[in-house]
Amino acid sequence: MIIPADSVDDMRGSTLDLPSNPMQGGLVIRNPNRPPVLAPEDIELSGTLAEKVQQLLDLSINPALAAHGGFANLVKVEDDSIVHVFMGGGCQGCSMSAMTLSEGIKTSIMDAIPEVTEVIDATDHTAGENPFYS
Repeated sequence: MIIPADSVDDMRGSTLDLPSNPMQGGLVIRNPNRPPVLAPEDIELSGTLAEKVQQLLDLSINPALAAHGGFANLVKVEDDSIVHVFMGGGCQGCSMSAMTLSEGIKTSIMDAIPEVTEVIDATDHTAGENPFYS
């Protein structure tokens, strides 16, 4: 693996690993130095748990996903702590969607809203014919 000289400090402590999802191919870089993926620190969330999640999706997560033609919607909140999220557009059927959910969306929601204990992917990634390119 070749790492540009100006990125070496940012990559220190990283490991090359297999994905945690056995259905996902390729390799994963696990970097302990990475900044929060989808959530800036200056967003103030208010209201019910569902309202806070929706605000985070609208203000931070979806603008980042839109760059790749995707989006995430809140499906429901279960037991006042479990959030169900649907991924659509370019995210549905994308081979990186599991990583986006676990390393981006889930992490952002749980970091920004401490009362959330679990984020569940409610997406049918097999629906449609090659939905990433539709």
